[in-house]
Amino acid sequence: MVIVLYGSDSYRRTQRLRKLIEAFKEKYPTGAVERFAVARSEKKDDAHQELLRLEEFCGTSSMFGDKKMVVLEGVWDVEVRRGKKAEDEKKEEYVGISKDFKNLLKSQIGQENVVIISGEKGAPGGYTFLKGKGVTTEKFEELEGAELKAFVKNEAKTLGVSLTDEALQFLTRFYGKNVWGLVTELQKVSSVRYQVSGERKSEIDLKTLKRAGDYVETEEVFPFVQSLVYPGSTSQKLAMYEKMMVLREEPVKIFNILQSLNYVSKELLERLADYDIMVKSGKMEYDDVILDLIISG
Repeated sequence: MVIVLYGSDSYRRTQRLRKLIEAFKEKYPTGAVERFAVARSEKKDDAHQELLRLEEFCGTSSMFGDKKMVVLEGVWDVEVRRGKKAEDEKKEEYVGISKDFKNLLKSQIGQENVVIISGEKGAPGGYTFLKGKGVTTEKFEELEGAELKAFVKNEAKTLGVSLTDEALQFLTRFYGKNVWGLVTELQKVSSVRYQVSGERKSEIDLKTLKRAGDYVETEEVFPFVQSLVYPGSTSQKLAMYEKMMVLREEPVKIFNILQSLNYVSKELLERLADYDIMVKSGKMEYDDVILDLIISG
């Protein structure tokens, strides 16, 4: 079975991926879930080694017949270079369009293994077989207008928060298509809604919302997040982070935005996954994570 999740709304796409993994683990407690970094990386051989590992994983059977799930992210999110290859490019450097990868996907359609491909872009030309039986495709476009408001209402309800129309309008206008930031803000409002007014409120109005957060419209957060992806001056990054704190940008928001970037290296993604586990287990705070990324980067 093959499932393709694609679209520019990385938050909803990521949440859908997590739910699919959770459902698989619940249904098959002894099943194996493996991630394979077959997207193009700075080291071309890495992606090919991952493809070999993927082929082995899909081709071997468990002694006890345990089910398997394969998770592939960002496979088709890079630009494909056309034309004659340079002399030193002996191998197909982009695994996502290689014949081996295409044949592997074909072999998994109708099988018991579950293969999930998640990324901003869908399958390129030549993958028409993914439109047939045995393949499920879900698209996650950025939400706007009434659809965005309905989504925010639902997320707020999940967190036990009810917003007045005025508060809802303010949040959707302030964050726009930044769904990661929007959800992070809802989580913050949910955690402080009783302390802000001194009494339990059935609805969060605009006044209470603004008292719960400091809504300074800033564009500095994205350059800072990008600085965490690449090597650079530690002192400069610390100065930028200090400004984030002055502007009341939440460390968890910065972390979530960083995780959502589709050009983050495999090594950094693995580190972020480890950090996420340590935060959720109480061993670190998000502020510690950001500082560690600055110092080690």
